[in-house]
Amino acid sequence: MNSHDDSYDGCEYVTLVRKSNTQPWGFRMMGGLDQASCLYIAKVNQRSLGQRFGLRPGDAVMRIGQVPATHLNHDAAKAEILRAGNELHFLIKRNAVQVPQEDPTPKGRSEVVEEHTQYLGNRNPTVQSRSFRIITETLVEEIGSLEGNNSGLSVSNATAFR
Repeated sequence: MNSHDDSYDGCEYVTLVRKSNTQPWGFRMMGGLDQASCLYIAKVNQRSLGQRFGLRPGDAVMRIGQVPATHLNHDAAKAEILRAGNELHFLIKRNAVQVPQEDPTPKGRSEVVEEHTQYLGNRNPTVQSRSFRIITETLVEEIGSLEGNNSGLSVSNATAFR
């Protein structure tokens, strides 16, 4: 049995390292067994970790860590990348996939860059959650029924949050 796999001839290792998992890798991977395509790097963001450590659009991903990528569907490949933590090892085959070049001056398009932040709660004070709205409406109805009962309970200072 030959321990050397010919499909890995001409491949090279690329290792990406980051300080924390809040720092994005800076590349977009496409393909997978479920998409009838090999896994490949479709885009590498400028000034990203992916670019700094040598990933290029068109690189085919042959291994993620010690896992052969040729039999992974897209979601399984993403799971392997997540499992890698802050040190990601790829075995790649350079220029294996023809990736269309992006227009350097896109017209009418913008790119959304993911920025990890701590969730600080609802920042728009005019927006209410559905559950808060339901509770408020129920309380307003109960207050209205108390006023109609003439129960001697004063509700003149009640505030409805709508």
